Amino acid sequence: NHRDFSRHNPNRFRALLGTFCRQNFTQFNRLDGRGYDFCGEECLRIDQINPQMAANLCKSLLIKDRLDETRKKRIDKVLSKIASTKKLSKDLYEVASCSLKLD
Repeated sequence: NHRDFSRHNPNRFRALLGTFCRQNFTQFNRLDGRGYDFCGEECLRIDQINPQMAANLCKSLLIKDRLDETRKKRIDKVLSKIASTKKLSKDLYEVASCSLKLD
């Protein structure tokens, strides 16, 4: 909600959310799954504005092969929610659904 942040500015979006999802390992990989949920919600929000950015952010969730079963299940739940969303861009759908098929 900061006045300098805008989802319409790809550089600011990537700097803030991309960094959170790819470099803040402690909070992104919380056992309760809130980091994954946040990432999934932002993917769906940005998909309406910039589908390529949404797909790129969604790739942050593709780390599940390196995680314990609890976290894998939480990520799969987020990816399933994304993949089952109506009016989803082809880019985001492809990333979310392909990851689910690999299991």
